[in-house]
Amino acid sequence: KIQDGCNKFCTYCIIPYARGGIRSCNPQDVITQAQQLVDNGFLEIVLTGIHTAGYGTDLEDYSFYQLLKDLVEKVKGLKRLRISSIEITEINDRVLKVFENSKVLVDHMHIPLQAGSNDILKLMNRKYDVNYFMDKISKIRSIRPFISITTDVIVGFPNETDELFNETVET
Repeated sequence: KIQDGCNKFCTYCIIPYARGGIRSCNPQDVITQAQQLVDNGFLEIVLTGIHTAGYGTDLEDYSFYQLLKDLVEKVKGLKRLRISSIEITEINDRVLKVFENSKVLVDHMHIPLQAGSNDILKLMNRKYDVNYFMDKISKIRSIRPFISITTDVIVGFPNETDELFNETVET
């Protein structure tokens, strides 16, 4: 676990209130622990947190991108690195560059969509729309054509009509 807490305040989620804002583990501690795991025979490391790619937003001059880069470059013998879940808005060009250039990062990303309706995404206080999500998925697939992408979808959200539900099904 590389971080805890969240600063996003989605309307359906209590985590920012219950766990507070983002708190990142010390980068060197993460790298050291990863090296210890590899040295003890672990072949795959999974980066996890409440808001995994929010890692580093509370650190000075260090980001999730930098952590990925450091793990890939500095942990000797690491075979596989997986991100447990990552928000679509945090898959930036720098993170994608690490995916493009590293064989250690696995061909899998779990990216929560939550809803395929822009109306519902807005009610959820999500920071993207369906087009943004789909464009980013296309960009990911352009660098990793065979990547597996899994997601989460919430159905039955307050004010979700059959029509809005069907938008999610069609997405």
